[in-house]
Amino acid sequence: MSKKQLRQLPSVSEVLLDVNKSIALHDRYIREVIKSELRGYRRTAKAGKLDIKRSAVTAAILDELDSLNQSSIKNIINGTGVVLHTGFGRAPISKKVISTIAKKLEGYINLEFDLSTGKRGDRQNHIAKMLNAICGAESSLIVNNNAAAVLLVLNSLAEG
Repeated sequence: MSKKQLRQLPSVSEVLLDVNKSIALHDRYIREVIKSELRGYRRTAKAGKLDIKRSAVTAAILDELDSLNQSSIKNIINGTGVVLHTGFGRAPISKKVISTIAKKLEGYINLEFDLSTGKRGDRQNHIAKMLNAICGAESSLIVNNNAAAVLLVLNSLAEG
């Protein structure tokens, strides 16, 4: 083991000082990645095989963090012919809808709060009338995933 090589390694705190603030990873995760990377360098140093300067170790760790910060989810083109392909995440959303949603999400909204009574409300009330009219239904229920929708349909049909 080379103590000189071990001294070449930066501390977790030293590496944290150089972490780019644009890295959108949780602080605890960043710290764990740094610790893990430094453990690997320590093993190499203890074997007497570390031939790298402190700044290069820090740069390598920062490169790893930058790599982890890159999303593996990419935009793709659906050339399958299947309009709603379950492997492609969801149906495309128009820019107009995204813009409208973004404006609502900038602050708090009355999702489950009845402004007329000042009490807890029902999130279904915001869209129920419109959905009932579109579907020609007496009543409706909106769920946020296919599994819930299938369960509700099967439950309703099975009741008979």
